[in-house]
Order: sequence, then structure tokens, then C-alpha cells
Amino acid sequence: MEKWDFNSWAESYDKDVEMDEWTYRDYWNVLRLVVGCVSDLVLDISCGTGNILRFLDPESHIGV
Repeated sequence: MEKWDFNSWAESYDKDVEMDEWTYRDYWNVLRLVVGCVSDLVLDISCGTGNILRFLDPESHIGV
């Protein structure tokens, strides 16, 4: 098992970030902020459930 056990958490991750808890309150805003800083091709390695890729132009990113 990996240290943080992200593989197990991946099954419920998208639902978890929708909860209205302080931990996730600005989750989507942070993703939008990060994407706003992108000015070139993005290679997202270990992109988890791929949420940040939802905000990027499909021709400007690669998720691995």
C-alpha cells in the first residue's frame, strides 16, 4: 500500500470534494486559479481523477 493510499481514495474523491467542508470549500476555485496561470501546453502526470483537466482546452493538455 502506498503511503497516502490515494488509489483507494480515488473511488470516492470526486464526491468528497463536493462536500461543503472547509477542506474543500475552495477546491474548484483553486483549480480555476491554477488553470488561469497556464499559458502553454500542460503535461499533467499522475492527474488523479483529472478534475483540473476539465478546465483546460483539450488541445492544450495531456493527462498521464
